[in-house]
Amino acid sequence: MKRFFFLSIFFSVVALCLSSCETDTIDGDGHVEGFWHLERIETLAADSAGTVRTVAEADVSDKLVFWSFQHRLLELDDKADATDRILCRFTADNGTLTIGDTYVPTYGADSIVSDASVLARYGMTHLHQTFKYSVKNGKMTLTGDDVRLHLRQF
Repeated sequence: MKRFFFLSIFFSVVALCLSSCETDTIDGDGHVEGFWHLERIETLAADSAGTVRTVAEADVSDKLVFWSFQHRLLELDDKADATDRILCRFTADNGTLTIGDTYVPTYGADSIVSDASVLARYGMTHLHQTFKYSVKNGKMTLTGDDVRLHLRQF
């Protein structure tokens, strides 16, 4: 009888633990997760007819600039500058990547970034930015209102 009692308690606890777990995806569709090397930055502008064109292009494939996506946290890191690292919250779903709050991690307390120019080396032009994205063959293209970024999965 004691054995039955302890086994029923044990299986009840296991059942409760398993029922409290939920599946949480890394992002909405799982395509952006990973370590990405920024290869090219295109500056976009719309003409009077509304056609979006590339007005400037920068090849940054020789620079050590990386975007790392993991569980709603994006790390922007310039490996050539050991002190420069940015953390951002993000959501990605149905081909739309939204980057939210941006922080500079420091020991003790992280500070919120208030100047978008800090993000320029990573190809971002705004503190809160939305991109349309496509991923194919280990390459990702992020297209915003005024910039298009090309990244390669590392």
